[in-house]
Amino acid sequence: MARDKPSEWIHPVHGFVASRRHLPHIELVDSYYFTTSVTKFRRELSPPDRDIVLLAIRFMDTKKYALDAVVVMPDHFHMILRPLEKSSGGYYSLREIFHSIKSFTAHKIEGGVVWQDENFDHLIRNGEDYDEKLQYLIWNPVKSGLVNSPWDYTWLYWVGRVGPEEMGMVGPEAPTYAP
Repeated sequence: MARDKPSEWIHPVHGFVASRRHLPHIELVDSYYFTTSVTKFRRELSPPDRDIVLLAIRFMDTKKYALDAVVVMPDHFHMILRPLEKSSGGYYSLREIFHSIKSFTAHKIEGGVVWQDENFDHLIRNGEDYDEKLQYLIWNPVKSGLVNSPWDYTWLYWVGRVGPEEMGMVGPEAPTYAP
């Protein structure tokens, strides 16, 4: 598979952009996205590898995007983010953002190719859509059977994260899973 030339993915986004490689991609300036990136052949990331991925994603927050949430699962990660405006005008493209994350982490994680070339990205349409995607991201480790509570999962971050006590999720009536 031919790789894109860097000049094709570093151009800023100035308006509405629709493209297609294997998956359709829609970008709109100043918008939020729910994204999924998967390891090549569903390779399982070790806990130290997941640390590398989470730290790389958190490091780029406020530099290329505003990060609202991320979960790094054993073989994929989900993010809710909003690309930021470049100092030269326009916005960072999702392709440029994910190139930064995947390139950096692939160099730090041993064992060859780490990531699939393409990402799934979903343009978040409204508050209801945002809430649905955030709940999915937060509860993904629980639904996958990795932990009983999202607060127990090391590789999960979201803006405004509060503890289970503040959300009324402690005690005999507390749920252990939310949809």
